Amino acid sequence: MLKIAVCEDDRNFIDLIAGELNLFFSKKNLEIEIFSYESAREFTKSLEYNKYSIYFFDIELGADDGIELATKVRIMDKNGIFIFVTNKSERVYEVFDINTFAFVRKSNLEKELPVVMNRLMDVIEIYTDNRLIKTHNGDIPMTINDIHYVERIGGYLYIHTDKHLYHTRYRYMTEFPFEFDNKIFFEIYRGLIINYSHVICVKNESVMMKNGDELPISRRRKKEFKEMYKKYMLSL
Repeated sequence: MLKIAVCEDDRNFIDLIAGELNLFFSKKNLEIEIFSYESAREFTKSLEYNKYSIYFFDIELGADDGIELATKVRIMDKNGIFIFVTNKSERVYEVFDINTFAFVRKSNLEKELPVVMNRLMDVIEIYTDNRLIKTHNGDIPMTINDIHYVERIGGYLYIHTDKHLYHTRYRYMTEFPFEFDNKIFFEIYRGLIINYSHVICVKNESVMMKNGDELPISRRRKKEFKEMYKKYMLSL
């Protein structure tokens, strides 16, 4: 079951969003549970006993700021899916600093929300599918979105995440619990596979990652990587 949080200071919009979500997921035969909050304080208190998969935030929450709220939540939840529903279209670029999935205008909610949700269905497992990764420090639960890049060193696979490096017990990519789909991953150098969603930019001979690492890229693979990365970005 997917737990969805809606933080919006207008009760009418909460009901409208909830209605659209219930209708959409019922057609997909997926169970959801929607939790609604009319203030940042009320929502923040709920984090003591609830964890959500998807967050719907308004940018302006009365006296509070939805972007600031989402920024704090992102520190605790690296895999949460953030969707902003607001009329403040002039602030759309601010929300992407926290790895926002989408932005929906309130004035066009009934048309834009189903489009966003259909796109979400294509990638939701990236954020929600936890699998145990066998490492030398025990089994570690991880989603595809947790993985910044994977490299093969000394016959073993090493996983780099936001803050940790894991020495796995896998020798080959085919042994890994996740498939390295080329829609999400790309081998920029022999034995070095990166996750598009954690790329900051491409330099002349390297790729900058969100965890601060700068990785070498093969000259013969650079052109293809740029094309594939562009397709990935356009699909967001």
